[in-house]
Amino acid sequence: MAKELVYTETKDEVRTVRSVLSVETGLTPKEISRLKFDGEILLNGERVHTDRTVRKGDVLKAVFPDDTPAEGSLSAALPDILYEDEDMIIVNKPAGIPVHAVHGHQDDSLGTLVQNYCRTKGRNTAVRAVGRLDEYVSGAVVFALSRPAAARLSAERQNGTLKKTYTAIVEGILPVREGTVDLPVMKLEGHRERVVDSGGKQAITQYRTVQENETDRESFTVLEIQTETGRTHQIRVHMQAIGHPLAGDALYGGHVREIGRPALHAGRLVLQQPFTHRTITIDAPLPQDMQDLLHKGEAVWTAPVPVQEEKKAGHRPVRLFAGLFALCLCFAGGIGLYHRMEPAASVHSTEEPDLREIYNHLDTVFTEDSVFEYGSPVSIADLIRETNGFTEIVRDIDPLRTGTQTAVIRTVDTATGTARTFTKEITVEDTCPPQIVLQAQTVTVEYGSEYNPEGNIVSVADPVDGALPRSTDAENGTYTIHSSVDTRTPGVYSVTVEATDRNGNRTSAAWKATVEGKKDTAPPVVTVRQAEIYVTAGDGYDPSGNVWSVIDETDGTISWCEAPGNGCWTIWTDYDPDTPGTYTVKVTALDSSGNEGSEQYAIHVAEKPQPVQTTVPSQPDPVPSESPAPVQEQGDNRSTIEYYLVNNMGMNHAAACGVLANIQRESSYNPGAYNPSGYYGICQWGGGRYDRLYSWCGENGLSGDSLSGQLGYLGYELSGSYHRVLDQLLAVENSADGAWQAAYIFAMQFEVSGEYNANATGDLAHSMY
Repeated sequence: MAKELVYTETKDEVRTVRSVLSVETGLTPKEISRLKFDGEILLNGERVHTDRTVRKGDVLKAVFPDDTPAEGSLSAALPDILYEDEDMIIVNKPAGIPVHAVHGHQDDSLGTLVQNYCRTKGRNTAVRAVGRLDEYVSGAVVFALSRPAAARLSAERQNGTLKKTYTAIVEGILPVREGTVDLPVMKLEGHRERVVDSGGKQAITQYRTVQENETDRESFTVLEIQTETGRTHQIRVHMQAIGHPLAGDALYGGHVREIGRPALHAGRLVLQQPFTHRTITIDAPLPQDMQDLLHKGEAVWTAPVPVQEEKKAGHRPVRLFAGLFALCLCFAGGIGLYHRMEPAASVHSTEEPDLREIYNHLDTVFTEDSVFEYGSPVSIADLIRETNGFTEIVRDIDPLRTGTQTAVIRTVDTATGTARTFTKEITVEDTCPPQIVLQAQTVTVEYGSEYNPEGNIVSVADPVDGALPRSTDAENGTYTIHSSVDTRTPGVYSVTVEATDRNGNRTSAAWKATVEGKKDTAPPVVTVRQAEIYVTAGDGYDPSGNVWSVIDETDGTISWCEAPGNGCWTIWTDYDPDTPGTYTVKVTALDSSGNEGSEQYAIHVAEKPQPVQTTVPSQPDPVPSESPAPVQEQGDNRSTIEYYLVNNMGMNHAAACGVLANIQRESSYNPGAYNPSGYYGICQWGGGRYDRLYSWCGENGLSGDSLSGQLGYLGYELSGSYHRVLDQLLAVENSADGAWQAAYIFAMQFEVSGEYNANATGDLAHSMY
């Protein structure tokens, strides 16, 4: 049958279903959440959500479904039931059977016996053991009959509300009758036993001597034991470590002469009913084999047992007999070893206070507050509404530990020292989102680089869960990064980090990533046609006509503009077209990024010829100029030009390749090549040089449009005003490197084509050689 909790609202205040379930029925947030999916929440018989309002007179019911157990064979054996209600069964486990089904004990484990017992009662539900005992240890074991009951009882076990007290019989007489063993316990790989080792887990065992026995051959001590930790074989290992192993525990050095298994019994169990929170104390009788062991010796010392005496006429109090009688009851029926767990009783008379009455009168009432946020500054002392004694905090609330906790207050009567303990169950919830720390809110990313957003994250951590790892999926307990950054495209992008802790609390942080454009550091290249311009005063020459090109690697062709600025070129000059002299022209270009390139050349202004005089003084006849050497045709223009350079000008093959490379770049060897800007011929003559080409050809009976006329004029210039260029060409080494050098010389000094074109022409000449 399903577990049901029913509550009828009696208060006038308006509350939600979630609030009522939490405050009035004590359900945890996790249990309420599970009810929404696995069970039912009914308000006046109707299924509702937890945000529904509950009003006075409404009946709220929480229904937990039963778990269906796995099918198994039925056994006729029945467990020894010590306690039973609708939420749990407490069983006295005999030695020799395991709590859970294992190989060899599928049908007769304690869990199987309890399961079969439930079936005989008509309840076909899965049972869950809360804690366990070793196979050869006897005593009380709790089984939960529903999932919520198991969760609550397990929480009691974790926070110490559920307490077990063991009876142990160890070999020898302990030198100290009461003490604590605090030694770490570690598992040995490949071995069944555990050992005390500094590399193990902390284990704490408290013991108190109840009785010391001696036989003719050996001595035994009866101990009452409680553990603060629950390590496997903890009591057995600790007793061996202090030199007093359990009787019959062959695995840890005990002798088996008197008993055939470890003499250990879970004799008393104190816990709270998981839903009513009523304290339940269960005693499991001492098994026969441990009673028999004690009967073989004589008790040489027995711990005094406090009892309540009544003064009656004709009766004298006999403490010793009462103590021995209680001890006998202990060994016969499993009670009496645990009186220190109860309020101390004392003899009272008309002169002495009644301590039992004082104990029952002590009271501490807590507020109804039971759920707190993680990290809130709360103490159990803040939750005391009223008390009638001096209060001491035994166990406080830890606001930095999530989950259900049980705080403990001891209320003391200062006059007599009588004390009573009160508990308060609280829940600490994790509502704190993770924290994301960034290095910067804006970052700059280099164009074309590989960008990793992790570099801008200092930390992603949760106050409860600690540092969170990165994941590709948005899973609880991790963080993810969403980035749209494309380093190949300049622009401003967004990067977002989203983090979720294990409890689903979320947070996010974002920053801007700017991808800058490709860094432009190359200046524009300015190319002029000639390094020197010769004009006559009054010709009105335009200096911009000598600018061949202005090109930038990134922006391409740059245009002229009147005022200096990015993305255009301008001319500065002191040129005076009417006054003879030499003037400087400087061309300056700026690309869109502000990189500057420049080139300059000179303008020579000659005096204007004087008019022809009417009377000419007697002069000797002029010497006729020598006619240029004829040009021999070689089949194609390139071969003809190369033949002329080598045979008529005296150049070697390397120098000829250097000149040919420039002529190929300028005109592709075509004497009719024409540039719309006014440049013409194989060497693209322009301005005054263009005029002189035709003038010289006419004077020498040649055509300025023919290859012969243009080669003759080229030879005339190299032998005359450009003789320094010819001298350098005649001196270059006859090699590929010499060809590169010749091309560079001709481009820079004859063609005045600028550094960029000079280098390109040099590479062409090198390959032509």
